[in-house]
Amino acid sequence: MAYLLINRSDALSILRNNDTLAEAVKWWDSRGHEVDAAIALLESALASLGKRTGERADNARDYLQRLHDRWTKGREAAASFGDFNGPVAKALTERLFNSKNATTLARMALENAPVDRDAVANARVDYDVAVATLHAFDRDVGALCAALAWDSTALPSAALFSRARGDTEHLAQIANSKRSPMRAQEAALHQGGAVDRARGAGAAQAIVDAELEARLWVCWETGAPEFQARWRRYEETCEPASAAVAAE
Repeated sequence: MAYLLINRSDALSILRNNDTLAEAVKWWDSRGHEVDAAIALLESALASLGKRTGERADNARDYLQRLHDRWTKGREAAASFGDFNGPVAKALTERLFNSKNATTLARMALENAPVDRDAVANARVDYDVAVATLHAFDRDVGALCAALAWDSTALPSAALFSRARGDTEHLAQIANSKRSPMRAQEAALHQGGAVDRARGAGAAQAIVDAELEARLWVCWETGAPEFQARWRRYEETCEPASAAVAAE
């Protein structure tokens, strides 16, 4: 039986032939700038939320932080892996080179062991340990693939964040002017009814967007009563959170 050892170029080729890793590298190379912008967006919203307390603030903070952690972890993994040339990629290549060759040599030693119980037992242990290192390598590659996994639809929408902030600041401006209380009340009720209008139009994505936007309002709200009126209107017209929002 031929016992073939690999060199480091072979090990890198094996790593490159992992379709999941190759697709991840391609995606992060083309869309990484969008992730950077999304992370900045989330950090800005978290900063605006500040130390606000209450159920709505806590829910918004949890939502924003989970998204931030999710994409930051992926960005860090992508940066450290690079285009199969980052420090993590180099370390994995070296591990694969060593563990593949160690397994081949251990198998060769086992298959050519003298007919002696102790010699065979020792060779078997060495082979099992070598195989275990390969399994550990596979697990770590799987964990890396999970860290690099992406879902473009889960990227925060800059337009949605901008709309949530713009509507809230506009309502605050009207409320603070004190010149037209009725206008401020109308604006609050109109903004709070966004989900209801989207549902009436049968626009599924618009419903999801309106629910997420409402979740973000608290980041920029003041203590004006119009914001409470807006939220009451939202709660009156909003059914339980959609599956898409609940899954975030």
